[in-house]
Amino acid sequence: MTKSEQLTVRVTPDEKQEIERRAEEAGRSVSRFLVESALSEEVTSSEEREELVGELRKLYREVRSIGGNLNQVARRLNQGRAAGGEVVKSASEAAEKASEAVADKMQEVV
Repeated sequence: MTKSEQLTVRVTPDEKQEIERRAEEAGRSVSRFLVESALSEEVTSSEEREELVGELRKLYREVRSIGGNLNQVARRLNQGRAAGGEVVKSASEAAEKASEAVADKMQEVV
């Protein structure tokens, strides 16, 4: 298909730099990157983006909590003490919950 139409867009120097960076990261020319981005089926609004960031922050806290639980288990095992069943159960449940939350968020994004 012949490309005969042209669009002109004004951006700030910072926006231009960021667009160029993202295009390079995607392995595309700036023109191709902008066309593909504009024509993609999924456009995320600022509100949706903020909501996603909030969800990711929650998941991050959950994963950190799991790490703390697993450190408790490892500490007990390294000291030769049996890890308490409650700690192991808690770590396992937290890992499962975080895994499900990440999978759910990935489904939303895809």
